[in-house]
Amino acid sequence: MKKKINFFSNQSSEKFLSQLFPDLLITSKNLNELYNDKIPTEGGVVLINDSLEFTKINFKKMNKEFLFFSNIAPSSNIVIKNPDIIKSPLLISQIRSEIKKFLSNKSINFKDIEVIDRELINVKNNNSCKITDIEYEILTYLITSKDCSKEYIKNNILMIKSSLMTNSLDSHLTRIRKKLDKLQTGIKIKASNDKLIIYTN
Repeated sequence: MKKKINFFSNQSSEKFLSQLFPDLLITSKNLNELYNDKIPTEGGVVLINDSLEFTKINFKKMNKEFLFFSNIAPSSNIVIKNPDIIKSPLLISQIRSEIKKFLSNKSINFKDIEVIDRELINVKNNNSCKITDIEYEILTYLITSKDCSKEYIKNNILMIKSSLMTNSLDSHLTRIRKKLDKLQTGIKIKASNDKLIIYTN
């Protein structure tokens, strides 16, 4: 499954970025989404080439879910605590490496759990356990997608053809449920026909 990532910029660059990062599902967003109090919680990569943009961005609401690339440094009177700012110019390989590192360290939160890299954590009691790459992809999809389809997981995460009959997905879901129970979280995963729902009881 392609990892989703937002790119914030004032230039139309989605086509170029898609060619640069064919393994990512890219959504282009305008920088003005970072100006107000309602900063997108899912974060993303921010491309800045105008010093004025630094003065407009609401850094007080920023968190570690943002990665900045800029060919200019922000003025000294701008307080930036959380986001990483990487100075360009960089080689393409360096940009790819930085984004790959950013995505692997990106946390995903849902109710009382947090997924960081390949670790599942109950933030209320600090219980944690390791999860596999496949479990990580399935859980990330369930948390971040509004409309969760078993068929999508089979085709795009497990790489199983629709025509094949297998209980592989059910086995993965069972293991994920057991790990959630082990962490003593109230989060449940419910299956109904082709749909999957993640919720708290």
